[in-house]
Amino acid sequence: MRKLSMILGFFTVLIAVPAWAQDGVITGKVTDASGAVIPGVVIALTSPGVMGARDVITDEQGGYRFNFLPPGAYALKFELPGFRTLVREGIQITAGFTATLNVSLEVATVGETLTVVGETPLIDVTNAVVATNFTMELTNILPTGHDVFSVLAITPGVQVTAPDVGGSRAGSRAQFRLFGSTSQWNVIEGAIMASLQYEDPDVYQEVQVAGATKGADAPVGGSFNNFVVKTGSNSVHGLVFYDREPLRLQSSNLSQSLISQGVTNTSSVARYQSFHADAGGPFIKDKFWWFYGFRNLNSDNWTPGYVNTKTQQPEPAYTNLRNHVTKLNYQLNPKHSLSYSAQYNSKSLPNSGASAFVDSDSTSLTDFPYWIQGVTLNSVLSKRTTLQTQWGEFGWRWWTRPGKDEITRQDLDTRLVRGGRSAPFVDRSHHMNISSVFSINTSGTGIGNHNIRTGYGYIYEGAPYTFLAPKDSIQTFWRGGFQTPVEIETYDTSFTFENKVSQQWTFVNDSWSIRRLTLNAGFRFDSFLPYYDEQSKPGSGPYQEKVTYSGFTFHRLNGLVPRLSLVYDIFGSGRTAIKLGYGRYSYNAGTITNANSTMAGFVNPMAKTTKRYTWDGTLPFVPGPNNRLLSTTGGPNRKLDPDLKLPYTDEYVAGIDQRLTRDMTIRFNYVRKFERNRMRVLNTAIPFSEYNIPVNFTDRGRDFTSAADDRTITLFSLNPNFVGRRADLLTNDPANSSDFATYNIEGVKRMSKKWQMLTGFDVTHYKTWSIATAIGQDIASDTGGVPQDPNRLKYNSGLNYWHYELPFRIASSASFRLTKGEPYGRTLNTTGLTQGTISLTVDPVGTYFYPTVALVDLRFAKSISVGESGGKLEGLLDLFNITNSSAILSTNNQTGATYGQVLTTVNPRIARLGVRWTF
Repeated sequence: MRKLSMILGFFTVLIAVPAWAQDGVITGKVTDASGAVIPGVVIALTSPGVMGARDVITDEQGGYRFNFLPPGAYALKFELPGFRTLVREGIQITAGFTATLNVSLEVATVGETLTVVGETPLIDVTNAVVATNFTMELTNILPTGHDVFSVLAITPGVQVTAPDVGGSRAGSRAQFRLFGSTSQWNVIEGAIMASLQYEDPDVYQEVQVAGATKGADAPVGGSFNNFVVKTGSNSVHGLVFYDREPLRLQSSNLSQSLISQGVTNTSSVARYQSFHADAGGPFIKDKFWWFYGFRNLNSDNWTPGYVNTKTQQPEPAYTNLRNHVTKLNYQLNPKHSLSYSAQYNSKSLPNSGASAFVDSDSTSLTDFPYWIQGVTLNSVLSKRTTLQTQWGEFGWRWWTRPGKDEITRQDLDTRLVRGGRSAPFVDRSHHMNISSVFSINTSGTGIGNHNIRTGYGYIYEGAPYTFLAPKDSIQTFWRGGFQTPVEIETYDTSFTFENKVSQQWTFVNDSWSIRRLTLNAGFRFDSFLPYYDEQSKPGSGPYQEKVTYSGFTFHRLNGLVPRLSLVYDIFGSGRTAIKLGYGRYSYNAGTITNANSTMAGFVNPMAKTTKRYTWDGTLPFVPGPNNRLLSTTGGPNRKLDPDLKLPYTDEYVAGIDQRLTRDMTIRFNYVRKFERNRMRVLNTAIPFSEYNIPVNFTDRGRDFTSAADDRTITLFSLNPNFVGRRADLLTNDPANSSDFATYNIEGVKRMSKKWQMLTGFDVTHYKTWSIATAIGQDIASDTGGVPQDPNRLKYNSGLNYWHYELPFRIASSASFRLTKGEPYGRTLNTTGLTQGTISLTVDPVGTYFYPTVALVDLRFAKSISVGESGGKLEGLLDLFNITNSSAILSTNNQTGATYGQVLTTVNPRIARLGVRWTF
């Protein structure tokens, strides 16, 4: 019987890869014993992941190249009459990695074959891209919550704002930053997505996360992620597992410190269970393969302060995720292969909106089904040229119901919300893309060793968005725990509007190898055209006028940007490489996944009009002389700056990769990023100078119950003649910039002698007015970003702080993450101003930090063989947060009686039991 074993080490192989490619490359040169190149050598490539054998012949300079290699293990066979046949096995290829494999053939003395299991290249000496690859084998042994964000959380350079403990956040789209930037671009088998959703990481052959020194193919300066779905093969294979977290194996981390702060329950699991099954095989061997995967995951969690309305007892927030994934591969002929992949995924939240401020009666049902599909055609046109053509589509129907049939009420002092949802909606985003990349390699010609890639792409998105009407199309605002009515908002709902955008791009990138030096140079041209068609509001609802708006098309927003990097193989052995890079990235500041947040959505006069008035509690509400208009947002008075330009990111990278042993490397990188030309919406109807009535206001401080930290601050009321005015202008704001600097050290050991390891240390300095969300747009409002009124200019949310992360992660069995807590400030709701209640950040973000989070997770596995062809059966025991940390992740930061109320904590220690069958 096999012994119970725990493999120490880490499961991430960190390598520099071209971030655009989902396939790898094997290239190199063949010489004889004297070092002379050998043309005419026949090289045959085989792998379980490719159909049949592929052959190439070395050129006049002895060079060879295999393209379009999916992740996996490969063998090469080198044959030429007069020389001994050489077989190199165990060559590991990851997505986008270029393995340079130079071999020497010996003169044959007898007809024999020499088989060598050689060293797999660890350092890509042709690319400077900084990226992390997670192979299928590695994600299978990760003790994570089975979602893509828990994989991102252990990626060097990535900061996830809230840590996952055994799947506690599997139903959440985590906020994350990579080397400071939040922009992201995700490619799943040809389909392009602007933000990750709720994908199943166990259906992927490999996940690649690239963050810096990307080539001209890559559009964004942030995270460029590739997802390669598993494939079939010539034999049936698959993976089935089930795991759950018994509540009797969950500890309590309700510490005395938390109890003293009034916490009665911490964030914890109410139910977690996950079932996954996938299988793949052949319809026709070496011709037609299939794959299918399914997941059902329940992740229900207790949230501090969230209670059932009737019983006033804690109630879980429920989440269900389901995923269906399929992939077909077809070998048209030896030169052309075709693949198709499709996903249908869904998320259901019966009590969406649950929090410490929202009880169960005030939540509502949210359904979120979405689909992804893509087609890839790979063509080898000649021994030097290839062509890849891809088509992709994704879309969703995100429906948040109005909930309880009551008017929404919010208390400005306690932040409590009661009644129905204030902003129900149906979002039906639809996105399609097509692209083509042509490559030519000039090795062995008179113009040198160039690998030139040029491509063109097109994206279209139509995003219909329906604003559903809350009860009576209003929301009321109170003070003193719903005792005193003060303000009311009206909405001109319900209606549907749609914004569209088309994007085109082209690029050229040349990788030129000159002995030990490889120079990568290129440029990229992006062109965005946001627009909307003629649209109407029908006049439904008490505050909506019947109106028709003409269509409008932006001027083209163009960006021509350079990319340049170099790699110098110092000793020519592939063991030490210096890497330098510079790049500029133009990007779409509006999300391409939500009609309400596209660039056209910030100009479209169809946008929801919200008006805020003073209010004495009278219902039904009809604006009259006693109801003073305080503010207007949205509405028809919206314009586009004719000189609007695309925002951009400038990036500088310097690093060195050093191979220490045959399977271990260490790397240092310095990454500097500057985000400029960021967009914002300005309310041009209110000049800065019209905030000219000084008002003394008492800030009660963090200790709201005593006067010890009270202070008097001077605010400015708005000239009454300008109150409620609105005239939006979408423009660039030079002051709304961001600077990021990251120091990154990583050590990687690939699997050998039963262990592997990744250890790293990241320190990032942030200097910015605001950080965009990783799942949204980067367009600041008139109340965000760099303020346009003196109150918010003095009391702002600008950031200037350091962040560190120590991800000492040890694979199949242990991971250790040490992350500095997120920064926060203190806000204050004002009274007595002509413009009504405004929220000020009186202590800037970065004044305070939540506690440092230290998490240790363990995995133990026992495996047995199931007959000769039955595969492997494993029993799994995962232990999460074994130190039982109760670190606070968020609190109520609004000044008042509930200031400092704990909203979320790290989940307590818990064990997960599972069984897995691999065949």
